[in-house]
Amino acid sequence: MSSPDPKKLPPAANDPQIDVPKETSAKKPRAPKSGKPDPNIAQRKASDPLSSVWVTASAGTGKTKVLTDRVLRLMLSGATPDQILCLTFTKAGASVMTNRIREELAVWATCDDKKLDEKLTKLNGKKPDDATTRRARQMFAEFLDAHGGLKIQTIHSFSQSLIRRFPIESGIPPYFDVMDDQTAAEMLRESQADILRRIQREPDTPLARAVHAVTPEVSEDDFAGLIGELTYRRGQLLAVFGEQGGLEKTIDNVYAYMKAPKGVDGQGMLARLNSEAGLSTPPDMRALTQAADILAGGSQADLDKAKIIKAWIMHPESRVEIFQD
Repeated sequence: MSSPDPKKLPPAANDPQIDVPKETSAKKPRAPKSGKPDPNIAQRKASDPLSSVWVTASAGTGKTKVLTDRVLRLMLSGATPDQILCLTFTKAGASVMTNRIREELAVWATCDDKKLDEKLTKLNGKKPDDATTRRARQMFAEFLDAHGGLKIQTIHSFSQSLIRRFPIESGIPPYFDVMDDQTAAEMLRESQADILRRIQREPDTPLARAVHAVTPEVSEDDFAGLIGELTYRRGQLLAVFGEQGGLEKTIDNVYAYMKAPKGVDGQGMLARLNSEAGLSTPPDMRALTQAADILAGGSQADLDKAKIIKAWIMHPESRVEIFQD
């Protein structure tokens, strides 16, 4: 291998007192790329008014910010506040969004040009032109002057506004009031008292027989809770009655499904369920014993369940009481 000609080397290379670094073809190592995406880019894509987007994320990750940015970008693109509708689940969520938009627009209207450029660049991902900057300055006044304000509503309040606007189609007077929880509870108690008075006056009606069938099974407080639950789920109950062909056929189908004699009451049903014969098939004592043995090796709660199962197996005469406990 030949060595380079010293005459062709630079003077510093011929000086033995100077260390000349050797040339290397190795490239400088690159800084490792971060695996986390830029949240500003992802949120900017989601807030683009030209895109139809479905956002799903856990609490505190910026969903409200994305919605707020989307409204701001809609207004920047020329939409007026009364053309925008935002629906939320809660009044608190609607209030938070309204406050954030108002506060941001107030900053845009009063801050200096440099700060406004920074905010608009971060929002849109590009430097704003003069028209966009002028539009941003005007939006706060539009927000304040909008007839009815920016429509950020809960689903319930939006539905109520539709019913008021179309009273003929909905069949509801336009000046109705929505009951609050306290008023609804008071009216429910009044209705319960009225039912009890009616069955005292008319003890042979189907309503009276139904109440007499239920009251031995529940306490006074539980009765009020039961009526409230039935009232809340009346739509589901009516749908079931319609599918089964009415109330009486629904009751017959329940007895048939439970394979119990028609007319047996709750206590009779419990007695049959806890007997050696069971309702339709005898209980599998071997499987119950195995389950108790497995539970006995678990936590304290599992151990308590194992004791109940073993007591139920060992004391046939007390099975109804043990089952209810």
